[in-house]
Amino acid sequence: MNITPESGGQMIITFDAVQGPDYVLQESTNLIQWDTLFITNTVATPFTWTATNDGTYPAIFYRVLVGPPVP
Repeated sequence: MNITPESGGQMIITFDAVQGPDYVLQESTNLIQWDTLFITNTVATPFTWTATNDGTYPAIFYRVLVGPPVP
């Protein structure tokens, strides 16, 4: 996964994927509680998503979970 900072607090998140498994993109401000941003299994490679940070938090962490279909 690559995270590229952009102007205005936006970040471009890019990761390589294959179609089939589910991909879950999550974010956290404390590495304990994770919030799901979206779930998809129809991913074009590389997958790109734009995250916005309104400046409320000094740091935001992202992770991608990959696995069988998520209910």
